[in-house]
Order: sequence, then C-alpha cells, then structure tokens
Amino acid sequence: MMTTPFVFDMTDREALMQSLCRYFGLSEEQIEDFVLMNENVSLESFCRTNDIMKEQLKRSDLYVASYHSTTNMDLCASIQTLGLLNLREVIRQDTPFARYLLERDVIFDLDNKTVARHGTMYDLRKNYVGVSNTNRAIDFVAFKLYEDHQINGFLSRDDVLNYGGHVHLRPEFLMNVANLFNDQSLQMDWERDPKRQAYVLKFIAPLSDYTPATFSIYRDVVANKSPEEIEGMKVENLLRVALRTLSNCMTSGLVCEDVSYLNPDAFVPPQNIIQIYTAESYTKVNRTAW
Repeated sequence: MMTTPFVFDMTDREALMQSLCRYFGLSEEQIEDFVLMNENVSLESFCRTNDIMKEQLKRSDLYVASYHSTTNMDLCASIQTLGLLNLREVIRQDTPFARYLLERDVIFDLDNKTVARHGTMYDLRKNYVGVSNTNRAIDFVAFKLYEDHQINGFLSRDDVLNYGGHVHLRPEFLMNVANLFNDQSLQMDWERDPKRQAYVLKFIAPLSDYTPATFSIYRDVVANKSPEEIEGMKVENLLRVALRTLSNCMTSGLVCEDVSYLNPDAFVPPQNIIQIYTAESYTKVNRTAW
C-alpha cells in the first residue's frame, strides 16, 4: 500500500506555516509564539521548546515544493507532456527550445561536446572546472551544459519573475549561445516572438532529488558522510531554512531567497507539476503571498 507523500511547501507564508504545523503536529499559535518570543529561532531551540526529539524529525516520502520560472511558445504543451527537464534533455528532446536552435542552425553534439553554426564549430571539452578568464564565451556554454545543467528553482523568493537571469524573457542559456556566436539575435528573436509567454511552474520533487547544496551541505561534508547521514542533514537543514524564513517574514517583512537545485539526472514528471501560472496570474497571486 502506497503512502501519501508529505509535501513541504515554503513558496508562500501560508504554505510555509501549514507545512510546519503539519510536520510537527503544532498549532499556528504555538509556532508564531516561538518565532515572536525567541531571538534565536534555531531548530535546536525550537525542538527544546516544543519537546521534539531528534528522531521525530525523520519522515519517509518527503517531497519539497519549488517554483521554476520559464518561457516558451507552446503554452507549456511540451512541459505538460515531457515534464520539467534538465538543459541537456531539453536540447535532446522535441521541445520548443530544441526546435528554435535547429531553425537557427545551432547544432549541439552533446556526446562529443561540440556546437556548430554556419560552418563554425567549437570544442566544448575542457580539463578544468568552472569558467576561465581567457575562454569565457566557450566556457560558459560548456559549463551550463556539463556542470550546471540541472533543474533550478526557488524554495522561497519574494518574486520569482525578478530573478537576475531574466529567464521570464528567454532561456538564460540563449544568452550564452548568442555571446559565443556573437549574434544577439539568437536571444532577441525569442524575446520578440509574439507567441512567447512567461510562466512560473510550481513543482514537487522527492527530497532525495534535491542536491545537498540546496540545503547548504557542501562537498567537503558530503565526502565524509554516508548517503543516509546526508539525507538526514537535508531534512534538518530544510527545517532550519523554514524556521528562518518564517521568522524573517514575521519580524522584518523580508523574504529569503533560497535557491533549489535538483540532481543533474533528475527530472520532474508532468504529474508533479502541480501548478502552472502565467506571469500575470503569478503576479496576482504573489501580491499577498507573504
């Protein structure tokens, strides 16, 4: 018999409060009193105040909600069919983005790590991590494809559409491709297309699909912990982030920006995309989110 997963949602204040109440079996008043009466809203302090043992923090089938900003020309039809894909799969599969690149003669060979256009080919192989100062245009394309191609989102943010990557106007990767081939029309044509619309997707994914870095657990720690220990740390840090976010919202009116990263090979199936907002409908809902 399948159990119903617990969805921890901190994309708005009400969802965050209800997630904390259900997770700990506490009332809103109990949680609000703790936040307002304690300068230290650490998880440890919260558990001591409410007689919660560390063993009680564990929960199987834990899912976490995120927002994801995107733009496309097909009213999200391909997303509703294929789900939310990482960058490499978006290029491999039949998506508006893949078709857009092919129509402009941008040809990626992802396995052999090359990209070509109008007879000019670039080798995307490199023997170092990150982006160098000497080959920035090539390195950014290679970095996005082979080191940073995962699905990104936000556990919480005051306005997802104001993200600095301007992904509500065009895929951020198009900027890198346009810079590589020195042709800004590659990104401007997308922005100017009358069929283009911006969307905010709300999705859920298993906690195990989120990277440790989402919860401020970095490589040096991961290298010295077992997978089970890492998953336990992810749960605890998720709850720490939730308490901090609620405290900031209630005491100062500020909303933390908490970026989420899925594992590189993870994808979000269509059934786990629980809401699709147009830019206009998201903006309307977000006015009273916090």
